[in-house]
Amino acid sequence: MTILCIILGILLIGGGVSLMLTPLATFMAAGFIIGIGLLVYGIVGLANSVKYKVGALAIITNVLAIIVGIICFIRPGATLVIDTVLLYIIGAYFVLHGILSIVISFQEKKENDHWFLGLITGILSIALGVFTFIFPQVTAVAVGILIGLYFIEAGISLIAMRFALDDD
Repeated sequence: MTILCIILGILLIGGGVSLMLTPLATFMAAGFIIGIGLLVYGIVGLANSVKYKVGALAIITNVLAIIVGIICFIRPGATLVIDTVLLYIIGAYFVLHGILSIVISFQEKKENDHWFLGLITGILSIALGVFTFIFPQVTAVAVGILIGLYFIEAGISLIAMRFALDDD
């Protein structure tokens, strides 16, 4: 599982950099890119949540990632109304994921020297979610950059949490 998490983390980071370098193309193909990324992240996160018996909030967050991923994948060319709703769903996911990262980082503070990485990524995730709620139009235009940043954050988080679990 360690190698799989590291490989997926590296793929998420590489994909995030690629998304940031081509934001217009990313926006045009955002449905597929977001869908695939959230599906992979949600499935791996759900597997880790079940394996390591993490709380219900982690399971809910990962199930939400899977659901949002499926919605993005099935409806990539949706109307403007559906795209706007999708942006709010993604914003809610960012906020929920950020809260979960912060909670877990404080729970790991005594056992893990790298606890602050979860805190940092949680704060970044919440900031992206709040930005999405406040400026959905700007978010729609900048979706490639924001999703790229999030994929980088998710990849770093996945790798950091994997090493944190290995320290136990």
